[in-house]
Amino acid sequence: MQFVIDASTNAAHLLEINRRIVTHTHLGHRFGADLAQALYDRLTGRPPTPKSIDLAGEATPVVVFPREWLNDPASPHLREYPVDAPWDDPALFAALLRMRHEIEAV
Repeated sequence: MQFVIDASTNAAHLLEINRRIVTHTHLGHRFGADLAQALYDRLTGRPPTPKSIDLAGEATPVVVFPREWLNDPASPHLREYPVDAPWDDPALFAALLRMRHEIEAV
């Protein structure tokens, strides 16, 4: 689910609900939360596990690859922030790199 918070009233407004795992779900570990576990806990009525509720700390930007790279290969964000690229899967990384060439060919 995606929300926006109204700064004047502190009210949350629902933007959308995705019925699938979305791009950033796996990034919960960056702020100490297991988002999948938190959802499971909530849907099954279980009490939240410690890792699903620890939202303390500063937000840290992360660049979503290949989205930012496809948008602008020279983006300073690719150098300034951690990049969520599949470094541990060379075949997937190579396939994502080919996407740019396929897009440019169109």
